[in-house]
Amino acid sequence: LRIGAKGVHAERLSHDPEHWEDVRQDPLNHNKISIRYLHEVITMGEYAMENVSRLNIPFLLIHGDADEITSHKASEELVANISGTAKLKIWEGLRHELHNEFEQKEVFRYVKDWILGLQL
Repeated sequence: LRIGAKGVHAERLSHDPEHWEDVRQDPLNHNKISIRYLHEVITMGEYAMENVSRLNIPFLLIHGDADEITSHKASEELVANISGTAKLKIWEGLRHELHNEFEQKEVFRYVKDWILGLQL
C-alpha cells in the first residue's frame, strides 16, 4: 500500500477526470486513512501472502501497472504462490480502479470471459 503524505487523491484512482470530480463531490469519499485501517491492510496483506498457497479454487486477479496505491508486483507474487488455478492479468497503463478507467468495457469483458471459461 502506497499512501503519500497527501493521502490518496482522485487522480490516482483512474485516468477519467469526470470520475475524479465524482469522487471529490461525494461526501463519503475522503483522502485520509486511519492508522488502524493501515495496520489492518498491512496485517491482512501479510496474512494473504502467507496463506495463499491454501487457495485451491479458480482465482482471477487483475491489476493496473500504473496503480500508485497498491503494488502490481505484490499481485504477481501472490498469484505465483497459489496452489490452485490462478490467472493474473496486468493492465498496462491503468491505475487502481480498473472499473473506472476508459477501458472499463474491455476490463469487464475480460472478467466475464474468464468466468464463462471456468471449468467447474
